Amino acid sequence: MKKNKLTITLAIAAFASGAFAADDEINYSFGLKSWNHKLKTTGSTDTENTSASIVSATARKGDYFLATSFFLPTTYSKNAQYILRKDTDYAAGYSLNSNFSALLGTKKIGVREYSSGWGSSTINMTYLGLNAFTPVGESSFIFGQVTRSIKLTDSSITAAGVKETFTGYEAGYGYALNKNTQLTVGYRNQKLSVNNSSYSSNTLPGVIFGVNITP
Repeated sequence: MKKNKLTITLAIAAFASGAFAADDEINYSFGLKSWNHKLKTTGSTDTENTSASIVSATARKGDYFLATSFFLPTTYSKNAQYILRKDTDYAAGYSLNSNFSALLGTKKIGVREYSSGWGSSTINMTYLGLNAFTPVGESSFIFGQVTRSIKLTDSSITAAGVKETFTGYEAGYGYALNKNTQLTVGYRNQKLSVNNSSYSSNTLPGVIFGVNITP
């Protein structure tokens, strides 16, 4: 039973499978991550590295879970240009088996940008995702997540026939300090690509560190 509880803890920490929680007990987890990354824009210089904080919470019952995360306001800078971004995510998921789970979510990205003056835009999307998780030994695990938008609107793109797509992935390694606390380290990459060369595509790659708490 002790090993099974640890497996449940690791699975919750990875936002992956809940198949081990067969008792239908509601399990909760809370996370805090620091993402060290930069904003890379086609046809332009990269921004300086910045660290973004991401807070999250997950509730799981049996094979189902609800998750939310908040990308706290983060500033990107290059030359005399400043970009401020914040995100809000909500998702619902289902465990396909002990190693994989699927999710459907919504994301809202708010952007304010200063160059010669202030401007703002909002991105709203619906996305699909797949989480993967596997234990490595009794106290560690590896995990991964891939997401892709299936519907996206961007207030800064008004031309007809222009389509923007969001893709993201994260993969890493985690270690359980005890049954309530887990540390993670990984790599996260997000990309907003546009099918029209008149618009720029953005990529955000970087290393991400996290801590998960499961009361």
